[in-house]
Amino acid sequence: MKHGTRLLAAALSLVLCLGCLSVPAAAADQEEMLQVLALLSVMNGDGQGELHLDRTATRAEFVKMCVSASVYQDRGDSPTGLTIFSDVPAGHWAAGYLAAASGAGWLKGDLDGRFRPDEGITLAEAADIALRMLGYTDADFTAQWPASQMELCRSLELDEHISASSGQTLTRLECGWLIYNLLSAPARDGTVYCAGLGYALDADGEIDALALMDSELSGPLVAEEHWTAQLGFTPRKVYRDNQESSPAEVAAWDVLYYQKETATVFAYSTRHTGTI
Repeated sequence: MKHGTRLLAAALSLVLCLGCLSVPAAAADQEEMLQVLALLSVMNGDGQGELHLDRTATRAEFVKMCVSASVYQDRGDSPTGLTIFSDVPAGHWAAGYLAAASGAGWLKGDLDGRFRPDEGITLAEAADIALRMLGYTDADFTAQWPASQMELCRSLELDEHISASSGQTLTRLECGWLIYNLLSAPARDGTVYCAGLGYALDADGEIDALALMDSELSGPLVAEEHWTAQLGFTPRKVYRDNQESSPAEVAAWDVLYYQKETATVFAYSTRHTGTI
């Protein structure tokens, strides 16, 4: 699976007269992945926008990411009033996400009815959920668990950029890669997963980052000295020229694209100018 530097952005500048030209901006693989997941509200970090990429992901966190990258994304925040698993009370922050995933047939609890939401998720467990999101069922796995799941996971390249072995827990970064790889993977019926969510594909048959940006972001906006006031919200996550950055590094005349719901800002300093 190719994960390249495909993320492009239009840059706008006003210098004496109005000039405008779209220019390509190269992005590292990881930055593109994080930007796509931010646009999809799959991984946005804590209240300060910190992603804690090196921390072990819990089982509940991974399910939340999966539901956010699915047709059930609107159900996660909805209170269920139900206790699906014995160790996940109805008021648990992840109860809605676990109920949505369970209802979709992606996961089951232990024999005693527990889900163990705060334990780290292993690659085998995460791969099993991802494959069920692609439409695979128990009937598709003939070997003893998790041999069949891992073989299919590798053949679909869902484990690209993931160093953990089958029984090892995943970091939040590795969970991000698994979800990102899932977006461009073929489902059991042959369709590309992200196409089923209504997202466009690029020439390589993968999620089109530029089209996603166009559909999910507001802008462009030319940054002034007090640019956060122009937005009307306090940014939690800032990318500048496709690199993770901070509000302090955004300069006047930068071109801003933003997503208010996730308080994410994409700033671009590269520009071409001219007269009309």
